[in-house]
Order: sequence, then structure tokens, then C-alpha cells
Amino acid sequence: MDSGGRKADSGSQGEVMDRCGHLKACLLIALILHCAGCISTDQEPSAIAFATDQASPVGSANTVLSTSTPLSVAMASPSPSEVGQTTETPTIPLPIATLEPIQMQAFITEMLADNGGCELPCWWGITPGETSWEVAVETFAEQGVSVSEGGGLGLEYPSGQYQDRTLYADMMYVTFHEHNGIIQSIYVENEYRYLPLRDDFATLWGRYALQPLLSRHGPPSQVYLNLNVGAPCVGIGNLPDYTMWVIFEEQGIAIRYSGMLISDHEKYLVCPVFGQVGQIRVQLQSPDSDAELVDPVAEVNDLSGTFSLFGTVTDLAGMSEQEFFNAFSTPDPEACISIPDPGPMEGETILQSDSPSLSSSAEDGLLSDMLANNGGCELPCWWGITPGVTTSDEAQRLFLSQGKSVSIWGWDQDPWGTPHRVSLFGSRGEYPFDYVLEHIYYSRDSLVSLVGALGHIPGWPADEWSVSPRFIRDWDRYSLDRVLTRLGEPSQVLLHYWVEFEMPYSIA
Repeated sequence: MDSGGRKADSGSQGEVMDRCGHLKACLLIALILHCAGCISTDQEPSAIAFATDQASPVGSANTVLSTSTPLSVAMASPSPSEVGQTTETPTIPLPIATLEPIQMQAFITEMLADNGGCELPCWWGITPGETSWEVAVETFAEQGVSVSEGGGLGLEYPSGQYQDRTLYADMMYVTFHEHNGIIQSIYVENEYRYLPLRDDFATLWGRYALQPLLSRHGPPSQVYLNLNVGAPCVGIGNLPDYTMWVIFEEQGIAIRYSGMLISDHEKYLVCPVFGQVGQIRVQLQSPDSDAELVDPVAEVNDLSGTFSLFGTVTDLAGMSEQEFFNAFSTPDPEACISIPDPGPMEGETILQSDSPSLSSSAEDGLLSDMLANNGGCELPCWWGITPGVTTSDEAQRLFLSQGKSVSIWGWDQDPWGTPHRVSLFGSRGEYPFDYVLEHIYYSRDSLVSLVGALGHIPGWPADEWSVSPRFIRDWDRYSLDRVLTRLGEPSQVLLHYWVEFEMPYSIA
């Protein structure tokens, strides 16, 4: 790991392409499979423009027009080894849960509202280092909730049938770890597969959002960031993301948040808006405990790869814990955590612009104008770039003149040619952005062969992230009805969907 936190570059060009899943495939995901009802407000807002100078390979006989994957519902609570604590087998009888699923959902909702009347590191009336195992079991038994021998609360519901067995899934995880009859630590994680709770994630878990947490507990002792910056491709499965541990060591509190990472050639932006991703993890223990509260390094997926950054917020962003507190303890933060890009990856060349960056207002105006009239041309021309006509140098000059950098990936294995990625445009309105716009284009024989644009709000799922009216207005030209009106009957309609977790469908 270098001083900037990036892992040592041990990957080859081939490994880069493997991570991307082959760049062309990623491009097709981004530009062809991700229209997803462009102006709908009940799923991830996105708007895609696609243009090419040759027949698209998606029309081949091997194209999969629809897919579905069986949902796995058998899920186990985290084992003691996953959270670094020792759990002993209790010796008292364990009650059986009596709450029906709808009652259990109401119980969870009520407990999350005020944490059972106590404050962290207490959880729902159970205080690490003080509450006995026997009291914990009796407390939940009185409310119709069982505790397993492993310490897990029986917050589960019947999710299906397999042969003659009923399958169960968790609404959320709560696991108590005890030693010598005393609860020592508590592990909590929301169960985003349970749809009624997931759909209300931001509301139910609002007490544990970053701003109220900081307001109640003060500056954290440490903040760790793990950025999955991704390969050069973009698409629904490849948008960069982050996880962030906010730790209050002396109070025995650690909470992990997840979100979408805004990636540029000059910086990465972590904009921690609660509900951006419907996941949260809470680790609690007695402030007097000598045990390690959490180990953020253990969760880093790729310690030796080139596509992630890991470190403290001070190491990565030069932000102290007090500055972090000052920035995000207010209800309306004005800035994201800005992390400098350590530089090009292997195989990448970045062309920096000599022109000054556009001001926020100028960039907003440019986006509105170009999206409204497409630079005076019609698809497959995009912003004045026409595949098979516009040279690669002309496309570069267009973006460089607007203060944007362009990265070039030195690969020639792809039939489209050499991939180029343009640093993002952003419509700045509500924190952090109304939407962002990313471009990727290919050149072959000095001509642009394919150009695509991915416009999306920097958050998902959209049911917890408000859809900007600006996004709907600016991208109206590319709504499905208007595209069909201008271009007529399509030659193909491709559909891709997932049965898991009600993920957005994609239609091309």
C-alpha cells in the first residue's frame, strides 16, 4: 500500500479486463441494459444515450432477452468468529417466539424508534458489560421473541417451502455475545432482503443516521473508508461504492455505512447521505472492554488489487475527526469528503485539460442546454459527436475545452477500438448533486466508433433517495415515449430483470 492508501499495483492488463468482465460487456450494461424506465421515480433514475457506427453485437443469436435467478432464502446469523467474540452455550431454557411476522415487524419498528428507551452502546434495553444472559432472554421472552443458543434474536419469518420443510429468513440480525453469564457485545445488521423493512429503511433507521449519531455522541475516535473504485467500465453492476466505519472507541460504539462513490479522474467523492444504500451495521460493547471493537481491514475485499482504496479519513482525505464531525453533524452538509485520485491505473493515460474547470453555474447551464437540444443534432449523433464521422481528436477537444480530463485505455483487443472515459459532469443542486453524467466512447482508425452517456443520481435505491426534479426535466428528451416518437418503431427490444430484492429492470 502506498502513502495514498491505494493497494500495490500487482495486476496485469489481462487482470484488469477480467475485473471489468470485458470492457465491451460493461459498456453494454451501461449503455444498452440500463434505461430502466428513464424517468420513473420508483427505481434507480437513469438516462442513457447510445450511438454506434456498426451493428451492435447485442442483436446476435446468443443474446439473452430476459433472465431470472432463483432467490436464495436460507440465511444464517453471523457466527461469533465473524464478529471476534466468544459465545458460550447458555444453560437456561430458551423460549419459543410467539409473535406472528406482522407483529414482529411492528415490534422491530417500535424498538428502532427509541432504541428500547436507552442509548448506545445499550441496544433495546441490553447493556454490554452489565446485562446478564438470563435477563436478556427473559426480557425478549416477555415480548414474544426468542433468543437462540448462539445469542441471535429470532427476528425471522417464513419465507417459503422446500419439500416438507418451511424455510425462514431474517428480518434483521441482532446477536448477543456473552461470557460468564454477562452480555459482552452486540452485533446488529439490517436485513435488506425483507422487503417491508427494506422499503422503509431510511425512516426506520433514521435514529442511527450519521447526523443524529454525531449529534448525540460527538466527534468519533476514528473513521475508516474503503472505496471500491472499480475498473474503467460503468454500468448497473459496476458503479463505484464505499463503506465507512464511524468508531467511538471509548464509548464502545461502531457503525458502518455504505453508499455510492462519485468517481472522477481528479478525485473521489464520498457523500454520506443516509438511505443511499439500504444497509447498516452496528457493533457495540462495554466501554471498559479490552477487546477490539471492530477490524475494518478484515472487510476489505481486495488487499492486493488496484481497484480499491482503504484508510482513515485523515490518511485519504486529510480530514481530522473533528473536521469530519463539523462537516456532518449538521442536517445540511455543504461538501462531500474529497479524496484525491492517486493517479492512472496500469494501462491508463489521462489527458488533462488546459482549460479552467467550469463553474457550478456554467456546468449546470451546459448540461441543461446540451440535454435539451443534443448540441443541435439527432441520435446517433451525441452532443455533436457522430460515430464514424467525428475523429477521436475532435471528441477529445470537445471535452478538454470544457475543462474535463479524458482517460485512454491502451487496449486494442475490443472490436470497438480504444476506450476513452471522460471525467464526470455534475448538476449541482441539492446535496450532493441533482445528477451526474459520465461519458465513455471508443475510437477505431482515428474515428469515434461508439459513444455512450450514463446519467444517474448518485444514490440507489431511489425509493430512499429523492429524485431530483432537475433530473426529470433535463432528461425528458430521452424518456421512452419521446424517443419512440422521434425515432419510430425499434428493431429490437431487450429486457433484463432480476427477481432478487425487487431490483430495477433494464430495457433497451
